[in-house]
Amino acid sequence: MHLEEARDLVQDVLEAPALVAARRGEGVAVHRVAHPHGRDGREVRIYGEKVRDVTSHAAFRNNSRMVARLFDALHDPERNSKLVVPTDTGNGGFTHPCFKAPYTSGDLRAAARAMEEWARMTYGWLGRTPDFKAAFLSTLGSNKEHYAPFEASLGLHDHNELLVDVQDRVHVQGMVAVEAARQMFVAVVERYFTARWPQQRYYIVLNSMNTTFSNFLFPVGATVRLTVDESQVSEPSRLTFRTTVEVEQAGRTAAAVTIDAAAFAPGLLEEKELRRAKSAVASTMDAALATA
Repeated sequence: MHLEEARDLVQDVLEAPALVAARRGEGVAVHRVAHPHGRDGREVRIYGEKVRDVTSHAAFRNNSRMVARLFDALHDPERNSKLVVPTDTGNGGFTHPCFKAPYTSGDLRAAARAMEEWARMTYGWLGRTPDFKAAFLSTLGSNKEHYAPFEASLGLHDHNELLVDVQDRVHVQGMVAVEAARQMFVAVVERYFTARWPQQRYYIVLNSMNTTFSNFLFPVGATVRLTVDESQVSEPSRLTFRTTVEVEQAGRTAAAVTIDAAAFAPGLLEEKELRRAKSAVASTMDAALATA
């Protein structure tokens, strides 16, 4: 640490302002330490003593300033090259790598570099910096399919076109379960997978849907449960999935649908689809003319 930096650090410790400064090019970026009074209602106590202000209390003020320094560093062009990555929300912003779900080995290495950089700033004395739990919880986002299946309630309308051709039975026809599985698959893929690249408008192609019926499905409450058996999402232009969707009612599985599908980014299918469409139209026209 340079002498000037050491003086700055000592000054922060001895004084009690609610500001921590970080160099930003020629100017100065200021990160304000939040004051607890009237902010979020939290109550902090130590050894039975109620802490009125964590930014000035001897037990907390140094940590408050150090955490502020860490976040200021994210905006400091002299050191943030190892500390920030673009967000995956499409807003053009940036964040600490540990606050973004990792999907590749490069993402993991970026998080490791950022954690090391923050540790160097604190000389290893802060063991529970903001990246600590974030690094653990982010795996829940990138590996969500390994933790629990996706669930949704199945709602049926008595005028649904898929129901009207079975008028003399109590149960609804199996096509309801098949369509419920398809809609569940599309909803999960669009909400939790393709949403990682909001600038893309994906085209979902179903390669196969294999259905097994086990019990009757009745027009009362049911649950649709999707489990991701296999997924390949490292290449954003082509995502592949193999899932199992179960329709459960009254503790029994009414139907199970295995779906094999892919989601393609714009530009990969249009030309092929248009070429085949033209071929289908030409073939239909030729057949019509031949029988005219």
